[in-house]
Amino acid sequence: MSRRLGMLAALMLVAGAVAPAAASAAPTRRAASSSTGVSPATALPSATAASAPTLGLRQRFTEGFGRVRPRTVSYGGDPTSLVARVHWRSWGGARAWGTGVADWVWPGWCVACGSEELRATVVAFGLSTCAGHPAYTHVEWYFPARGMTFSPRLGTENLCHPRARTHVTEPPHAHCAPVRIPGAYVDKLQVFGYGVRCPAARALVPHLDLLRHYGHNARFHVGRWWCGSELSMQLHRIPPQDFSCESGDDDQFWFSVARTG
Repeated sequence: MSRRLGMLAALMLVAGAVAPAAASAAPTRRAASSSTGVSPATALPSATAASAPTLGLRQRFTEGFGRVRPRTVSYGGDPTSLVARVHWRSWGGARAWGTGVADWVWPGWCVACGSEELRATVVAFGLSTCAGHPAYTHVEWYFPARGMTFSPRLGTENLCHPRARTHVTEPPHAHCAPVRIPGAYVDKLQVFGYGVRCPAARALVPHLDLLRHYGHNARFHVGRWWCGSELSMQLHRIPPQDFSCESGDDDQFWFSVARTG
């Protein structure tokens, strides 16, 4: 996962009947180029092993923290909490960046059933002094293939002070009016994120071909949106069936569908 999970799951747990299914698939987190805001030019040209910053401090039950250029970064949780086979392209500047592989989870699916290994971009940032030596205080990874980009506000945990409280500003969240489409009724529609609003979500629903995906496990892609539904994740009898869609860093909407004919 990227560090988005804590922020997204907290809101979804209070977001209504379909939120728990969506929370299981919160966005788990640009290719190596100057457009990432992370450039090899930021690396210090003469950093030695003794002076090179570490990735925060060592922590119990984790991997990679307290080390220089760690090949694996793991928070010690489920498979979405780690990124592996990391190849660092820079280290020692204001930001360090590299590429690795991590699990991305299909929206609407549980981690165990809906994970897909994708290439991830990893960014260590917040260069500071930690326990008397230089260290990066935050790390974030994300999936360019899913339209995600680097955002410092999403690397929420301070790796030098892991118990410190971190204030996270949640993106906008709203409940939307139901949508009627031929053969189905869509309700409990909710949107979450800076890049999606109710009018856009309601306009998109008729284009999702929901009746084709209704009644079975579903994974599909429409435009910039990745959508899914896992029947075993439903918290109620079907119908209705819950679906979740996500795009980019933290834009999501989710809803319930019931046939009408």
